Amino acid sequence: MTKICLIAISIVAALVLAFPVTDTRAKERIQWMITHWPPVMELDESRQTITGGQWGGQLRLLQKQLSNYDHTLAYMTWSRFWHAVKKGDHLCNCMVLKNEERERAVVFSIPATIIIPNQIIMKRSRAALLGNPESLSLAALLKGGKLKGMFIMKRSYGVDIDGIISRYKTSSNTEISVVNEKSNIMKLLHNRGDFIIEYPFTVNHIMDLYFPGQKGELVNIPIQEVNPFYYVYFVCPKTPWGRSVIKDVNKALGFLRSDKQFRSQLEKMYTREQLNTVWKLYDTHLLSPVKESSGPQKSPSPGQLP
Repeated sequence: MTKICLIAISIVAALVLAFPVTDTRAKERIQWMITHWPPVMELDESRQTITGGQWGGQLRLLQKQLSNYDHTLAYMTWSRFWHAVKKGDHLCNCMVLKNEERERAVVFSIPATIIIPNQIIMKRSRAALLGNPESLSLAALLKGGKLKGMFIMKRSYGVDIDGIISRYKTSSNTEISVVNEKSNIMKLLHNRGDFIIEYPFTVNHIMDLYFPGQKGELVNIPIQEVNPFYYVYFVCPKTPWGRSVIKDVNKALGFLRSDKQFRSQLEKMYTREQLNTVWKLYDTHLLSPVKESSGPQKSPSPGQLP
């Protein structure tokens, strides 16, 4: 080997040591849909950063586990999300319920967490007169005609509940009006009706924010015609990319579902009394070695949750 070649090799070696070769390949990017829906997910005023909420906290913990991806957030409506994901955009979501229509559009993870569905909300004194029931039939309440139910116009409570309300919508003890959740709760507190239908976590949030002095006045009672809980899933588009991402999400969830910090996010949505029920459901249906299909899962309607 000539002297010139040796000198050249030495120069190249020195350059490599001085400027080591780095992996410049960009990470795969996942864009996550976010929305401001306290206490499920809370955003700052710019709608660019997650500041709290159960699913907001769980998404951030999952992102830490998937450090091999570059994660970005996109604030958008649900209709925009479904339009984009059906096109195959590289967009995922951490808070979706399963039904047949959605299964045709997206790939679902293993169940990530659970949610308590809409329940009957009434004043504690009214529940006591009924014998503090563990559950109630909504159809029987409306058919009986003794208790007045107050419902929000054009809101879907889920296919099962919507059907019952529609059946009795002309009854004198059924009031359907243009109000929001806060106004409906205020009407209940002021004895303008006997019960409403609402998510327990929504009631908790509104009571904490607007009526803290009356927090103990309301109780939530499971509806007999509705499942006691629903699974919540991460989803990505039904494409090779989406299936690959969900495969990694499932690996992360296999660890996270039993992680103390991940589990504790549920405490942001429910009262201590409600958590007794939530933990039993969570441990039985997410941590016990039972198949997902063994849970009481009827397909919810798209209106039940986004």
